[in-house]
Amino acid sequence: MVNDTMTAQTDVADPPQLIIAAVPADGETGVSIELRGAVGEYAVLTSPDLGNTWHHWTNVFVLGGGGTSLVMPLDSTEALYIRAERLDPTYDVVIQTLGSSFEPEVYCAGEEPFSVLWSWSDGTTSLATGYSTLVASKVFDAAEARIQRLTVEPSQVLTKINLGFDGADGGHLTPLDHRPPQQVSAVVFSKPLTGLQVWASSYNPITNTLDFTGFSSLEYIEAYKCTQLQQTVVTNLPALRRLCLEACDLQSLDISGNPNLEDVRAALNGFTNIVIGGDTGPKIWHFCVRDNPQVTQRFQDFMTNFYSLEEFFAWNDNQEGHLTLVSTNLTSVWAHRNRYSSADLAGHSNLRVCRLHENQLTNVVLTGCVALREVDLHANQLTTEVIDRLLGELDISAPSLDYLDLSDNPEPPSEIGYGHYTNLLNRGVTVFLDLPEENDGRINEPGGTNAITFVTTSQNPKLEIRTEGVPESIVWHWGDGTITRNLHVAGHDFGAERVYTNYVEVIPPESVTYFGAPIDSPGQGIQGVYGAAHFPNLDYLYLFSEDLTELSVAGCANLRQLHLARTLVSTEVCDQWFIDLDQAVVGPVTGADFYYPADRRSPASDAAWSSLVGKGYKMHPY
Repeated sequence: MVNDTMTAQTDVADPPQLIIAAVPADGETGVSIELRGAVGEYAVLTSPDLGNTWHHWTNVFVLGGGGTSLVMPLDSTEALYIRAERLDPTYDVVIQTLGSSFEPEVYCAGEEPFSVLWSWSDGTTSLATGYSTLVASKVFDAAEARIQRLTVEPSQVLTKINLGFDGADGGHLTPLDHRPPQQVSAVVFSKPLTGLQVWASSYNPITNTLDFTGFSSLEYIEAYKCTQLQQTVVTNLPALRRLCLEACDLQSLDISGNPNLEDVRAALNGFTNIVIGGDTGPKIWHFCVRDNPQVTQRFQDFMTNFYSLEEFFAWNDNQEGHLTLVSTNLTSVWAHRNRYSSADLAGHSNLRVCRLHENQLTNVVLTGCVALREVDLHANQLTTEVIDRLLGELDISAPSLDYLDLSDNPEPPSEIGYGHYTNLLNRGVTVFLDLPEENDGRINEPGGTNAITFVTTSQNPKLEIRTEGVPESIVWHWGDGTITRNLHVAGHDFGAERVYTNYVEVIPPESVTYFGAPIDSPGQGIQGVYGAAHFPNLDYLYLFSEDLTELSVAGCANLRQLHLARTLVSTEVCDQWFIDLDQAVVGPVTGADFYYPADRRSPASDAAWSSLVGKGYKMHPY
């Protein structure tokens, strides 16, 4: 018979709860115990009679999630009562590790004598005294979840904790040595570490809340690519200068009460808005919140005191309306792939880069931006009047300009704008501009060595590429002169069925792994494909059920998925596929499939067909 009871706590509003169910444990009768309570360490006690005699069974930590589970073996059928008591913390930091080893770095400063004690999960300890920098090292038998405890006496001398850091995302000035991630899944502080100046936990799979409440000396937080981190408390930190939370999974972000905050990195997260108040803002020079398309607020509404801002990186952030920034120190504005309707950056004499392409801009003001080197405004709604004005201002007032893209806007320049365009070209500026009756001069031209060329016959073809990582640029050149930029899946309406020569150019071409129709949308009227070997890492070619008559796979050494059935190729072309692929692929290969029209292959390719099967290709005549 097993009973559970709750013990009184210092925080009586949040006592621990024990949930018990009888289960087998290692082949014997036992109980499964779930302990729920506030974060901290608990002692689990047992008693046969609820009297004065309680026996200590084990200690257990509750970290993230508010609970933990354990199994208590039983060797008797007598009544047994179980309770949990929350213990006063004797540690400064509790860290849950997942690996087979752990090698953290801590740094202490000050004139007082101090000691750094690591209490390891296996009951052993590591103690150091009198050192400023201490790298501890512990090796376990195997990888599993374990609890490690850090105690520093006195705690205020602890100034740096490094659980993973490589200087990424602008962290080169953070005063830390590089250290590989230590496979940390949870971190709990028993109290504010008032002397801590630097925290680093980049690339670790932390799942609980990182709570820095009361860390009054904290200047740097490095949590780059903690991809499972959903919550953090970083408010009211008077010394905080740099906050790197890029590529985490934050569901909320509040940076209020940080008057000395200078550098904010919070791209690629899950929050819908950012809370800012309490004097945060005047010292921020770098504000990067890019690639958060789920955001529902307008950043310009709270950036009214960003007087020091130099770099504004907010592309693909669901932004709209009128863009203007109060700082006179701006050097870079990267706010492309939003829905801004207008932008006024007049008078920003230090601005060097302005990227506002792929918005809905009808007006852009760059008057007085004399330091501009790069301006990209393609794929907006700029009129002839605006384009003429921009060309004139940049021709006359931007002597350092190197690059200008005004293409893919609905109206071309007038003769006045064309004159400034000519001046810019003559002084060596790279300019992209859609000219009357010419568009970009690429109509029906094949692509170069960074492109695959494809011929289509349908009115509305749609094609797809896939890449490893994010390429520098993707440009789809359609046969009527239209351009589509930086889309992995792109379609175009030619207005009628007609033969068009098109191409997709990708830089770097080595990033491309897939080309063809989208898998869920075969039959796009693709008649010919040329230059497949220009993408040397092309792995997947999907041209199933297309009007295909011309395609060469010569030199395609990495092709593993060839979906070429139900096409219109001749026997000669089909046989050549097998011959060319066999010559290009060394083998052996795994996960390779070749779908081809069964009635188009002849004995001329038997030897190559058999050789490919021997290398690992599965053949699918269709």
